[in-house]
Amino acid sequence: MSTLEDATELVNLYRDALDAGECVVEEWRPMNLHSFTWSPYLNHEWDESYPSKVEMKRLQELAKRISTVPDSIEMQSRVAKIYGDRQAMAAGEKLFDWGRGGKPGLRHAG
Repeated sequence: MSTLEDATELVNLYRDALDAGECVVEEWRPMNLHSFTWSPYLNHEWDESYPSKVEMKRLQELAKRISTVPDSIEMQSRVAKIYGDRQAMAAGEKLFDWGRGGKPGLRHAG
């Protein structure tokens, strides 16, 4: 059974390790090729302006690319309906829905 002194000692050791910049998480792994560093994005004001404009032509191009499925792929009927709707959205024939809105950003970023 642990005593109050044991618990206090553990807390103090943990805080000392944090203050010294030591790793306190056992499953921590060092960064590798596929890791992402957030350091360029730290210590900025949350409302700082940034270049967020994407040309409409580029959005339409991305929307068309991610809505196109090769003819060799036979889709389940509901999936085909969703992709048909997304193609209509890309062509400007239908308003974007919540499921469509985030996809071009994913494609644009990567």
